Amino acid sequence: MDTNPRSIEKCHGCSKNLLKHHSFAICNFCQKICHSNCANKLYSFNFVDRTWCCWECSSLQEPRYNPFKAYRYDKYSQPDTENFSEIHVIENLLNSCKRHSINDLNNAVIDSNKQISIMFNNIDGITSNFDTFVTELMAKNENFSVLTFAETNLEACNKSLFNIKGYQSIYQSKINGKHKGSGLAIYIRDSFLFTELDTFNQCSANLESLFVSINNSNNLSPITIGALYRPPSGDEHLFISELNVLLQKLPLNNVYLCGDFNIDLLKKIPH
Repeated sequence: MDTNPRSIEKCHGCSKNLLKHHSFAICNFCQKICHSNCANKLYSFNFVDRTWCCWECSSLQEPRYNPFKAYRYDKYSQPDTENFSEIHVIENLLNSCKRHSINDLNNAVIDSNKQISIMFNNIDGITSNFDTFVTELMAKNENFSVLTFAETNLEACNKSLFNIKGYQSIYQSKINGKHKGSGLAIYIRDSFLFTELDTFNQCSANLESLFVSINNSNNLSPITIGALYRPPSGDEHLFISELNVLLQKLPLNNVYLCGDFNIDLLKKIPH
């Protein structure tokens, strides 16, 4: 016979006893228990992660976008076992992402003289937002090797109006007749030798791409960097088709793709 007295759990909300017949919720982070009625008032439920979180833990949790966890544990449909491992990799990648302040970024920068560093920005109109971007860039200690942009909304012939000190640039004009949501640009630091790769460049209603090859003294083979953009008004299936054709042409190694693909990966369509 167990003669040790057993402590009765107290509700984290009302501090009353929790009995066997009571319904309750448990914080998935600190394991504190709460009556269901109290939880409705004091706990929050994350429909993406499908977790309960008490008010103390909620203040410590950093908001994070990770819809793939909900996709894996969707009780209304069978799990996609064929793509389960890939989804798991993406889920872990999103969970490991960190938000950096300017000071955090300055303390975490890499040595650009030894490694290639790349920044991508959907600038949503370089005429409107160029000055703001350059101001923010100057606040960082990191002199990124390459800056890539989508939605410049600019003709390539006007690129000289948007110079960044220490960088050379190449532009791909926006789609003819389109005033917004088109156009690409790549800025490369003056210390690098580069070549524009016209073979991989395209500008269609479904896919825009702009590529350069960079010779880096620390790499035996050139590095291929591409800026890509999928206009949301284009056809998703044609985008996938055109992207596959492009990927077949690219080198097998040392390729970096940056871009805005405007695709909801959780939709039940074959991407």
